[in-house]
Amino acid sequence: MVGVSGPMFAESAAQGRRFMIGLTLGSLAGGVILATAAAVVGIGLARTGLPLGARLVMLIGVALILGLADLANRTPQWFRQVPQRLVRELSPGTLGVVYGVDLGLIVTTKKVTSLWWLAIAGLALVSPVLLVIAVPVGAVATSLAVWSWSLRVKGDTACLFRKNQRNWITQLRLMSGTAMIVAAGLFVVLLVGHPLM
Repeated sequence: MVGVSGPMFAESAAQGRRFMIGLTLGSLAGGVILATAAAVVGIGLARTGLPLGARLVMLIGVALILGLADLANRTPQWFRQVPQRLVRELSPGTLGVVYGVDLGLIVTTKKVTSLWWLAIAGLALVSPVLLVIAVPVGAVATSLAVWSWSLRVKGDTACLFRKNQRNWITQLRLMSGTAMIVAAGLFVVLLVGHPLM
């Protein structure tokens, strides 16, 4: 995303602002769509009468699977990015909205780690109503991080393509995978400590 927005800011601050406002609004919209769908699934699971303890066991399984995937450098993702050709076809504001919705939906773009997947699964299984707040806030926070980095990088996008970027991503995945496996262990302790769940 910064590879588009940074040069846009370098060329025209007004175009860069329009793109980033569109990206933020689109991220919010995509986040609301994703949160609503995940909340419906989570509420449906809760209404089936599935006890919290069983949902916590499911969460432990999800945390272990995602943690191991990140440790193996195999973060689950749909390996695509938003269509680059749209940069030439859409105005900056519209482009920002389209890219933002894609970013906010999370499932339709590349991931560095599986932490978002665990957060969404965890909230869907344990407290689905919180998804309606947490996912859109996370989507907007992500777009604000893109905004900040875009202003810093501007036209100098060489830092985005450094040779060691792959190592950096691998290190982030190792930290993420370790954190998720530790979280799974903490969930086990919580479950064992409260057997009535």
